[in-house]
This record gives sequence, structure tokens and C-alpha cells, in this order.
Amino acid sequence: MKRQLSYFPVVFHELLEIHNWYEMKSTGLGFEFDRAFFEAINQIKAFPFSAPYVNGIDRRKFLKKFPYCVYYYTEDCRTIILAIFHTSRAEKKISKVIKQRRKSFK
Repeated sequence: MKRQLSYFPVVFHELLEIHNWYEMKSTGLGFEFDRAFFEAINQIKAFPFSAPYVNGIDRRKFLKKFPYCVYYYTEDCRTIILAIFHTSRAEKKISKVIKQRRKSFK
């Protein structure tokens, strides 16, 4: 059975902000970030249960070559992308945000 992939709406805004920041640093770097992000998404789609749990419910997938993680959870037949955060962010803050997003997504 094929799993449905959904995104919390603000994820696209986060992605655009990160893309623009990298693009300002070096032309083309924003697009490299996009490729790394969507490579992680494709891996999540193919193997949704392979990333480790971070709080017993949500999972975290690290991006290649960039210090960011995609946070997501799975339920029934769908996978929900909750957030993308820099790895230097405090775990308590990340946990609070993804918990709020998970609750409001249902």
C-alpha cells in the first residue's frame, strides 16, 4: 500500500527561507540545499520507518552536506513532514514546536 505524504504548511516557508539564505551566501548553494532536502524527502517516502525516533513519536532525518534535519511522523497510511530545523537549535524548542504542529495537523 502506498503511503500518502503531507506537509505542515509552514514547512514550505521554512524551506524558502533556508534556500534564500544559502543562495545569498553563494549562487547555486540554495539549489544544492533544495536537492539535499528533496533527497531526504524521497528517502522518507521510500523508507518512512528507517529514521530514528527523537521523542518516541516523531522521527528525524538528517540532510546530507547541510546542518539541517527534517522532522516527521507516521500514522496509518500517511507520513507528515512537520518541520525542518538547523541542527544547532535547542532540542526542547524543537520538541515543543513539532508537538504543537502534530496536534494542530490532525
